[in-house]
Amino acid sequence: MRLSTDRLPTRVAGTAVGAGFCLFGLWSLLGAGDAVSQFARDRAFWFGVTLLVAGAAAFLASWTVRDVDRIWCRPPRRWWNR
Repeated sequence: MRLSTDRLPTRVAGTAVGAGFCLFGLWSLLGAGDAVSQFARDRAFWFGVTLLVAGAAAFLASWTVRDVDRIWCRPPRRWWNR
């Protein structure tokens, strides 16, 4: 697996999105206390697992994909670079 370092601002932004998904997923996994029902705890657990997988995928894709514009949105075209 080769790491790419071009288009650094886009890759760092993608890493931040992945880290945000992972943090929210951890909060969802660990945040459900005894005040909620078992059904709600189970839903929060699997939602957290889904967010952890999505965050890890966003993090890995941000640094391993060669053309990062295929994953994260390309900046809009401006009149001076048409």
